[in-house]
Amino acid sequence: MTSTQATPSAPEILYNPATDTQRERDPHDYSHISQDRARHCVEYERLNRPRWARYLSNCGRFGTTTAFCKCGRFKEAATMRCHDWTCKDCGRRRSRLILWARTRDIDRIIAEAQIAIELVLPKPHADFDPYTQAGYYDRIVALAEKLFGKMGSTLRAAVIDPNAIDTRLRCLLHGSNPSYSELSARWKRIAGPSAWLRLRPGMDSLDALLWAFAGTEPVLMLTPETRAQIRDAFYNCNLIRTTGKHYRTMTLVEAAEHRAHDCHDNSCPLCKDGTTLDRIPYEERVAEPVEDIEASCEVVRWISGRPLNLAQRHNTEGVPTVLSRSWRERSIHSPPS
Repeated sequence: MTSTQATPSAPEILYNPATDTQRERDPHDYSHISQDRARHCVEYERLNRPRWARYLSNCGRFGTTTAFCKCGRFKEAATMRCHDWTCKDCGRRRSRLILWARTRDIDRIIAEAQIAIELVLPKPHADFDPYTQAGYYDRIVALAEKLFGKMGSTLRAAVIDPNAIDTRLRCLLHGSNPSYSELSARWKRIAGPSAWLRLRPGMDSLDALLWAFAGTEPVLMLTPETRAQIRDAFYNCNLIRTTGKHYRTMTLVEAAEHRAHDCHDNSCPLCKDGTTLDRIPYEERVAEPVEDIEASCEVVRWISGRPLNLAQRHNTEGVPTVLSRSWRERSIHSPPS
């Protein structure tokens, strides 16, 4: 038998306009990024996660032009992000929520009331170990399934906080309105007498979603090595789980109808004659360094893109079209850093 070897990835070619020379970049050379991110990537390499390291090291450094004006002064471009929840850019609650909402009818989700619930389960040991914590998370998720049962649609988001002395799970409940005493008694019967919960009243649906997705933000305050180990420990854990129809993803037909009703501004803001932008088909888009895109015209309208699918249409403020006007009015989108 002949042994099969993995095809090595093509090295990144760097071009220096000042010297008019090209050179290959060592895939293990992280001198071009911040020290914090470089340490994060090195730890990924040590954990045998080279793909994670590659995505993280290139997060926000490359983009692709999605539309341009014939005047040559304006472009619309999408940044390529790693969407790593331990990345200090992509791990923020807004970034995680926007990514999750792209395949869902967010107008319908935030239009109806939801109950915010935080489930708490004491841990046998107060010391934080990433791999042990992943086991605690699986346990509280299983108990939450028994708690809610067929009570309604739920969204369950992980809380990963090294400083916490217990295991927590942030939940949103739609379609049912149980009392606190009823829910608390049921939770204690399922999880034990030391378990408890608390309701988060007074939050609207959008604030509740942001609160749920903020459960992993304490990880961003840790050292790069610890962040890499935590993601490796939670690799097989689904940090956002949903049940029921309220939080479901859109079908292809629903997504097409949603795009058809999009009020997308396709005009050039620099041309006063209302010139429309020329859209570049997805299969013809090419990844370029962000600096090259910015240097090729006067104004670039940056939108947040996905590393493997940049065909998603966006509105003029950079929020994906599945996010409605109510989202844009709340200004929850953060531009690429």
